[in-house]
Amino acid sequence: MVKQTLGRAIQLADQVAKALDRAVVRSTDKSSIPELKSKAEELAGLLRQLSSIGLGTYDRPVRAIIGSVEQSLDRCLFLLLKHHCPKWIIIKIIKKRFPTLIPVVWFRKTSQLLDASISEMSWLIRFRKNKTNGGFGLTLPPITSNEPMLYLNLPPITANEPMLYLVWEEIAILHDPAESYQARSSAAVSLISIVKDLDVYRKLIIRECGVEALLKLMEEGPMEAKESAAAALGVVLYSSECAGKSVDVCKVFAKILSEGFTKVQAKVAFAVSLIAERNPKWQDAFAEHDVVRLLVGHLAFETVGVHSSKTHSNDSANADEDPDTIAKIKAMAAKALFRLAEKNSGICRILADSTALYSFAVLLEKGCEDAQLDSVNALMAIKEVAEKDADLRIRCDLSPNSPTWKYVVDQLLLKITEKTENSYFQISCIHAIENLARTFGSIETRMIGPLVQLLNGREFNVTEEACIALTKLACTDNYFRIEHSKAIISAGGVKHLIQILYDKKVLDALVLICYIALHVPDSEELAQAEVLAALTWASKLSFMTVYKELDRFLCNIPLHVPDWEELYQAGVVPMLVWETSGRYLSKEDTLRTLLQEAKSRLNLHQSKGSRGVN
Repeated sequence: MVKQTLGRAIQLADQVAKALDRAVVRSTDKSSIPELKSKAEELAGLLRQLSSIGLGTYDRPVRAIIGSVEQSLDRCLFLLLKHHCPKWIIIKIIKKRFPTLIPVVWFRKTSQLLDASISEMSWLIRFRKNKTNGGFGLTLPPITSNEPMLYLNLPPITANEPMLYLVWEEIAILHDPAESYQARSSAAVSLISIVKDLDVYRKLIIRECGVEALLKLMEEGPMEAKESAAAALGVVLYSSECAGKSVDVCKVFAKILSEGFTKVQAKVAFAVSLIAERNPKWQDAFAEHDVVRLLVGHLAFETVGVHSSKTHSNDSANADEDPDTIAKIKAMAAKALFRLAEKNSGICRILADSTALYSFAVLLEKGCEDAQLDSVNALMAIKEVAEKDADLRIRCDLSPNSPTWKYVVDQLLLKITEKTENSYFQISCIHAIENLARTFGSIETRMIGPLVQLLNGREFNVTEEACIALTKLACTDNYFRIEHSKAIISAGGVKHLIQILYDKKVLDALVLICYIALHVPDSEELAQAEVLAALTWASKLSFMTVYKELDRFLCNIPLHVPDWEELYQAGVVPMLVWETSGRYLSKEDTLRTLLQEAKSRLNLHQSKGSRGVN
């Protein structure tokens, strides 16, 4: 196909030279015609020279540049023949007898097109010759602070994509079997540096057949080259437009995870996490090619008994590896499974039917910090999917009697009480307990004490998340809300919540106080803590006046419909966003109705108590 295009380009160059033989310029300067003819002949010579060099194993630069040259030559012919006659049929009859009178401006345009084509062909020939001699493209001199970067003799086709020539050079190295594996590994690393977190360069590498070359290197290269290729694939395929490569990539990844070096497997697992994070459509493709099962096997290595019927670990592949490498592959497998499980019921079922849940808990206890964090995130992802999938809930056995989930909760409670500088990890553990709130029974209150202790912490974000987790236990949607509310009171949570409300005016603390007052209004501790006075004070705060503004807008809607800016300035929009995005307010509750009902309940019971009514 490329040879046919090259042959047609040579014919077009010869036709341009013949057309110039019949051309007459409308100017006193007659030197432009021989000059243009010389350029056309030079271009034809370059095209013939390229055909004699050979196209090599990587023809993307040749295809692109020959296509550009062909378009330019078509344009040149059009300009040269355009003024011979308005009808092409008549041109065929008279072009041999009459000269073509061409304006000077068309000669200039023809000259520009030929110059651009000559420049592109000269670069391409140097590119192919350097390839034949063991090098690629243009080797630019090192750049110092006093020496500006000059892209000399680059083809005009790269004007709109300045990184294209660099991409071509590196991918050409990857495609060339004559190059050493060290050179091809360096080319893979260079592609990572070219990307620089810009999606446009990822798409460029994918378009120019970089993925195919990296996959081939992963299959054929030594361990170091495989690692570089896997790392490059993770970065390059972290793009929204790589769906067409899923089958080939999944097959190679599955083979590496099954038979490859453990260090390479860790790189592949990390690449899977990157790809799945950006492209949820790849999740099912990874599952279909056994990538999920193989990752679970690495996760379960040395954590599950060898007699377990659900074990899929790669014991023979990992048995001789050092502990650091084993820890790394486990951490990367946890990260990959977390991304694969997000919002995917099918993959969550695979994890529930395997040893993954237990392995996550073991990593939470014994793994490195990254492995612990990704294990928590994976457990949260599975639980969030299970809330909407009854079959998955049964498979996961989300109950206090389940040994696996009991082990998980024990580890989560242990982690939130440990002293750590990583508040993000602590918040993730609290959030995981929050997701499990509806699974705790009436007598399962061991998680409340540690959460109440966090209300008195220094980290505001940790305190806020602890408020939310306790609210999930005490909210109207929780069947055991009364038992959990009493447990929060017994643990001394009310006094901490009142202090947070007065000092920081935290809405999350106010919501939790309201739910406790709503469910246990006759508690003596609430009366002693003067919760009613605190709620009365809170109802007069500025954020509660937003509801009055909302009522005013609703009453005036027949006469005036407020715009978005007006609602935002009145504070209505932020309040509504907070309420709709809340993970703990029951469906029928708003902060205003909750506060009013809590005050009413407390007022009623305290007035009965003052009169001695039972």
